[in-house]
Amino acid sequence: MSRGNVSIARAGYRGWKGTAVLRTAALLALLFTARSGASGPEPIEFSAPPDGARLRVAAVGDVLLHARLQSQAYLAAVTSQVPGVWDDVKPLLRSAGVAYANLEGTVAPGLANDGTEDDDPGPIFDGHVYTSFPTINYHPSVLPVLSSSGIRVVSTANNHALDRGPEGVTKTLDALDAAGILATGTRRDSSSDRYAVTTFSGFRLAWVGCTQHTNGLADSEDQVQYCFRNQKQLLALIEDLSSTPGIDAVIVTPHWGKQFEFEPSPNQVEFAHAALDAGALAVLGSHPHVLQPWEKYVTQDGRETLAVYSLGNFVSGQVELECRVSILLQLDLTRDSAGVTRLAFAGYVPLLMKNRRSPCRLVALRRDHPDPEAASALELLGEILPQKNMLAPRPTPGPTAR
Repeated sequence: MSRGNVSIARAGYRGWKGTAVLRTAALLALLFTARSGASGPEPIEFSAPPDGARLRVAAVGDVLLHARLQSQAYLAAVTSQVPGVWDDVKPLLRSAGVAYANLEGTVAPGLANDGTEDDDPGPIFDGHVYTSFPTINYHPSVLPVLSSSGIRVVSTANNHALDRGPEGVTKTLDALDAAGILATGTRRDSSSDRYAVTTFSGFRLAWVGCTQHTNGLADSEDQVQYCFRNQKQLLALIEDLSSTPGIDAVIVTPHWGKQFEFEPSPNQVEFAHAALDAGALAVLGSHPHVLQPWEKYVTQDGRETLAVYSLGNFVSGQVELECRVSILLQLDLTRDSAGVTRLAFAGYVPLLMKNRRSPCRLVALRRDHPDPEAASALELLGEILPQKNMLAPRPTPGPTAR
C-alpha cells in the first residue's frame, strides 16, 4: 500500500465455496487521490450551526449471511450459549436515533431455491429453503435480532431481491413488517410505494432504495426499484419527496457499482450527484463488498451533502481482509433556524469481520486494538477514508431533538 497515489493489491480472493472466483494482482487507484495528502484523504466537515434539534443516523453495509453465519445466527436466536455475529456492535447501533442496513437476500419462509413451496425446516441452514450464494434466503428469526440491534430500516433493493421470485419479495416484506423493520426499494404490487419514511425525535426521513440489477432475474411484477433503468422517474421521486411538507430529508441507498472494486464507476458518481442535486441529503451505497471513498458534495442550490459510494460488508463469510473491513457510519443531522435539515457531522467506527473460525464475530476497532489484524485493517481503511473522521467505538448517545 502507498499513500498519496494510493494503491491496494488484491490477490487470491476466494469465494463462498472456497473456489477462486477473483484473482488479480492489478493495483487499483482510489478515487479522489488528488485530494489526499501525506496523511491520507482530507477530513470532511460541515458548516451547519451547532444549535437546533439534532438526530444521529447510523448506517452499515451488506447483511450477507453465508452458510456458517446463518447457522450461527439461527442458534444465537434460541440459545445464549452461542454469541450473535454482531453482538459487539449492537450498542453502537442502538445509540443512534435511526439505524440502516442493506438486507442482502430474501426472507421467504417455505420457498425453496427453485421458487416452489416446500415444508419449512425451521431456523436451520438446510441448503434448500434457507440457502446461501448464489440464491440467498434467510429464516425470519434473523429479523428480530436486527430489530433489537436498533436497525429500523433496510434496503431490499439489491441483486438478490428476486432470489425467490415475486412471492419471495412479498414474503420478505411481510416478515419485515412482523419484525417492525421498514423496507425501501421493493414493493408487493404496483399499488404500493418503494420508499420508506422513518420518524424519530421529530425528524421524518424518506429512504429511497434502488439496485442496478437483479442478477438477470425477471422482475415480472415490477416490484423492484432500479437505479439506472428508470433514472428520470427515480430522480423525480427524490425531488418530490424532498419538497413534500413534513419530510425533513431524503436518503438514497443505491446498490450499485462493480464488486471488489475500491473506486466508484463514473455512473455511480454521476447518479450520486444527480440524486443529491434532486434534493437528497445523503447517498449511502452498497454492493461492491469492499469500502469505497466518500465525498462531500455541494449541490447546485448550495447544500452540503454526502455520498458514501460503498459501505462495504457489515457481516459476511467472505474471507479476504478487504471484504472484512468496513465501517459503521454516523451522521448527525440538524435543523437550522429556518427549519431546513442539514448535515452537521460525519464520522465512522471501523469494523472488522472475524470469520476464519467459529464463532464468527464482528469487532469494532479502536486505534490501539489488540487484534492481530487490526493494524492492517486500519491501514487499509486509512487509505480510503480520512483518519480524522474516525471515531472511538464508544456507544455515546446520539443527539436528538431538544
